[in-house]
Amino acid sequence: MKTKNFSLLLLSIFLTLILLEIFLIFSKSYNHVVTNNLIRSNTIWTNQENSQIFYMHPDLNYPVQNNYRKFGVKANFKIDKDFSYWGFFGDSMTDNRRIDYEYNFSSFFNEIYSNDISLNFGVDGFGLDQSYFRYLNVKDHFKLSKIFYVFVPNDFPNILQTELFSLDDKEELVEFKHERNLKNNFFFILGKLRLTYLTLSFYHKIIAKNSDLNYLRERIIEEYVIDEKKYYESWKPRFFSINDSIIWNDFLSLSPTKQTVQAKKVFNLVLAKWFDITKSQGHEFYIILLPNTEIFFEKLIDNKDTYNVINFKERFSNMNYTLEEGHWNEVGNLTGALDLADYFKINYSNSFVEGKLEKIKKLYKYNKCEAKLYKTNTIRKCY
Repeated sequence: MKTKNFSLLLLSIFLTLILLEIFLIFSKSYNHVVTNNLIRSNTIWTNQENSQIFYMHPDLNYPVQNNYRKFGVKANFKIDKDFSYWGFFGDSMTDNRRIDYEYNFSSFFNEIYSNDISLNFGVDGFGLDQSYFRYLNVKDHFKLSKIFYVFVPNDFPNILQTELFSLDDKEELVEFKHERNLKNNFFFILGKLRLTYLTLSFYHKIIAKNSDLNYLRERIIEEYVIDEKKYYESWKPRFFSINDSIIWNDFLSLSPTKQTVQAKKVFNLVLAKWFDITKSQGHEFYIILLPNTEIFFEKLIDNKDTYNVINFKERFSNMNYTLEEGHWNEVGNLTGALDLADYFKINYSNSFVEGKLEKIKKLYKYNKCEAKLYKTNTIRKCY
């Protein structure tokens, strides 16, 4: 009798959970996390699909929401599989997750172009190698006509930090084979159930902790993309032990070390490989240089004349182009969009530029941080 009652109790609990899951499905609760298509990345990390990431604006100190759509691309418009887009690849200077999307250079450029043509594939912390893999991962899922790689100097030491590529005895490129097998199906099922996020939300409320559901989703993903997790753990100590400035100083010295010389070869081989693949796909390939990066590019890149290079420059002499912590600010993104327009001979009006600058100035004035927007001798502080 006790066994029968216990079985009925278990059955009742099971049916209750099923009904609760069905209710959550019909109420569309937690849709934005359970509908994610897991990206088992051959990079060390990536932006997950249908996810949101929040950052505090470094200068204005308000939360910035970043929305990532299909394959983790940043866009605030519906992506048409038949439309031909321009894809921008790079690191945090491309992703620009610390400022609002409307001030991203790709967003500004869409306004100038009068069409949503720019897709931002940037990912925080990426270098050339991971950006190249990202292109390989998405190229067959989007119709891309132009590919842009945004070069930053730390992409060079990043070759040594990630070790996704190396050279064999013949000094030919060897790709690290990053396995992408599931640890088991248990965590996969957990990650697709709305009950999981309902339970986690209640638990976090009980312990008085803010619950970021997308963060919880990523933690579940980490549990079963075991090889990606393992590689990330091996990467972290290497990243913090290899200093960007030391690598560049060594490279620019009269007698650079063997590892630095090899890193340069790897960099150029990966870049050439990316260029060749885009060409075979019928895509045009461009390299974007941010202000003050030309000297690094000139020293590092072999066969520079092979590539189409677009130089982003400073246009407004009295204004800062970077946030206080070093990333590109709203003005820097605006000038980048204007440089793209000039390169491709796309017309824009002075009133457009003045209007955008005025909007940026009002944003900083509203947050009482105007001093951080201008190049002055005073301390950049908010009031």
